[in-house]
Amino acid sequence: MQSRLKVFLLSLALSALSCQLLAISFSTVAYADPVPLIIDVRDDLKLTDNQVSEISAIWKQQFRQRRLASAKIVLIDDELEDLTEKEADPAQIEKRLREKADIQTNLRVGEIATERKVNRLLSPEQLKRWRAIHASVTGRR
Repeated sequence: MQSRLKVFLLSLALSALSCQLLAISFSTVAYADPVPLIIDVRDDLKLTDNQVSEISAIWKQQFRQRRLASAKIVLIDDELEDLTEKEADPAQIEKRLREKADIQTNLRVGEIATERKVNRLLSPEQLKRWRAIHASVTGRR
C-alpha cells in the first residue's frame, strides 16, 4: 500500500511538472505560430529575403520537432492509461512518466534554442524592434 501511495504521489508531481512545461511550451505560441508573426512584421523589421528564408527554415524544423514530440506524448499517455488500469509495476509507470517529462523538457529547450538562432540572424535594431513586437503580442519579453 505504501508503494502505491509513493507511485501516486510521484505520478502527481510529475504530472504537475509536465503540465507546467506544456503550458510554458504553448505560451510561446499562444498567439499563433511565431513564423507567421515574424514574417507578418517583416516590413516593420526590415527583414531581407535571406533572413526570411533562414528564419522560416529554422522554425519549420522546430515545428517538426514539436509535432513529433506531441505524437510521442500522446502514445506515452495512452500507454500510461493502460498501465494504470492494469495496475502495472509502479517502476514501469514511473519510467514512462519520466520519459514524458524528458520529452517536454527537451521540447522547451529546443524552442529556446530556436528563438536564439532566429535572434542571432537579426541586426541589433531588428532584434530590439522584434522584442518589442513580441512582448506586445505575448505579454512577455
